[in-house]
Amino acid sequence: MTDQAFTSEERRWLTVWDDKLEQIADGTMTEDDVLDWVWKKKVLNAINVTIQRIKRSERPGRDPKRYDHTWVTVAAERGKQKEDASPLAQRALAHVVKKLEERGHVFDVDWMATSNGVVVISVNVKALREFMTSDDQPFGIRGASSRLHLQSLNLERTSEGAGGQRVSVEVMRTSVLMSPKQEAFIGAGASEDSTSGLVLILRARSIGDR
Repeated sequence: MTDQAFTSEERRWLTVWDDKLEQIADGTMTEDDVLDWVWKKKVLNAINVTIQRIKRSERPGRDPKRYDHTWVTVAAERGKQKEDASPLAQRALAHVVKKLEERGHVFDVDWMATSNGVVVISVNVKALREFMTSDDQPFGIRGASSRLHLQSLNLERTSEGAGGQRVSVEVMRTSVLMSPKQEAFIGAGASEDSTSGLVLILRARSIGDR
């Protein structure tokens, strides 16, 4: 499939990532430089911009609930399934996940394979309004000490491979903060056109029963 067959959004995703690959090829950047760029220039910048929007939304006459999360594309490459993602794209995701976990963010990792043949890796950083609370709170989130924090919660699809060996494929990775008596529904599909998917239902009865 030629690039002309991609949507304008898909071409934009690919152009950004392709530019970094070209800079690696010509020696302008190293792979570690790209990892740093993804975290600082894309994810961290998006988080800071969203936090500023949250602060502005708290002014009189603004909707204080409008902004609370940010969705950031980590990498986009040509491919039909998650396994087509390059080692560099997977390293970039691992780097971002590590940084988000270190800062105590609540987030989802999303893998999407479009019908046009583009694999998109994204993160959805959530609960940023709560993250803005004072630093003396665990994870920077008010009341986090009375919640259950599930880090690197993985949703996998398992199948039988060659020779009868079981093969597991990670469909989604997320981080969840749960309060007592809360239910969380987490779903993932193989692509944007999927007619089926996996759903994980979490129920927290009480924190003492974690």
